[in-house]
Amino acid sequence: MPTTPDERGPTGPALWSNPAEWAALRTPAGCPICQAGRPRDVLVELATCWVTGGSEAPLPGYVCVVAREHHNEPFEMTADEQARFWQEAMVVAGAVARVVRPVKLNYEIHGNTLPHLHLHVFPRHVDDPFAGGPIDPSRAGCTRTEEELNALAEAIRAEGRPTSSGGDEQVHVRVSAATLSTPDVPRLAAFYEALLGWRRVDDSPGWVRLRSPAGGPGLSFHHDDRFRRPTWPSSRGEQQAHAHLDIATDDVEAAVARAVGLGARVAHHQPQPGVRVLLDPDGRPFCLFAGAAHGEHDLVDWHGVVQDADEG
Repeated sequence: MPTTPDERGPTGPALWSNPAEWAALRTPAGCPICQAGRPRDVLVELATCWVTGGSEAPLPGYVCVVAREHHNEPFEMTADEQARFWQEAMVVAGAVARVVRPVKLNYEIHGNTLPHLHLHVFPRHVDDPFAGGPIDPSRAGCTRTEEELNALAEAIRAEGRPTSSGGDEQVHVRVSAATLSTPDVPRLAAFYEALLGWRRVDDSPGWVRLRSPAGGPGLSFHHDDRFRRPTWPSSRGEQQAHAHLDIATDDVEAAVARAVGLGARVAHHQPQPGVRVLLDPDGRPFCLFAGAAHGEHDLVDWHGVVQDADEG
């Protein structure tokens, strides 16, 4: 199964004739890109997308804009997500045009082999092998040098870098992951890996990072042999948890039972209705609450939390 959108593979009815396989491909759990954490041949990583391009391509300057979040159709995105994705796709297109100077750019969204949303950007020239007909990568192609790919990547990065009103360059920033300190990295990472259903993208001595199959910021764990177990709720003079995780679920009680089975315990102090506070294996509090994919905090009143007696 292809792990990058421009990799050739069975398409259309060859995949659709197996409804179960096709249904799996349409989910983050069955999507090769989501399971790998990213597509292959990534030239540039932007806020909403990866820009891919391998040495073998149908046309000089060809790139593919791959959504970072798992969507099968553009209409599955919110209006804001659509706008940001398309804006970055046009940044990419503009950079490609400046590098290879085509007579026209063609844009194609198919997804018949790999439904994870991606946009092909084809620079056209008067003498390209597809002039007068459709673009068919099986008919012709080209081999690109590392220098050519680097030129594309540098142009896209330069084009995508925002500038302030004074003309000074600003830097792209985004949250990569939340990191939890722990005296036992394997234990705590295994707990959250099983609780969240996320997968490991980095596993080295004293360090583990998890990532959701749907993308977005990850959750990391690093070793700290001076870690002190926090108290909940907080109390003067005692070690406090400086941050905690809010975890949305479609079934709070089932999620509580699962967490307890994995090694968590339910906190004695429960400060608000609709939210269950648990303590992870290191004693760090986290919250489970009923929430949907978008706007989940609207379902819970997060104000007026009442402190109670100490709980270690």
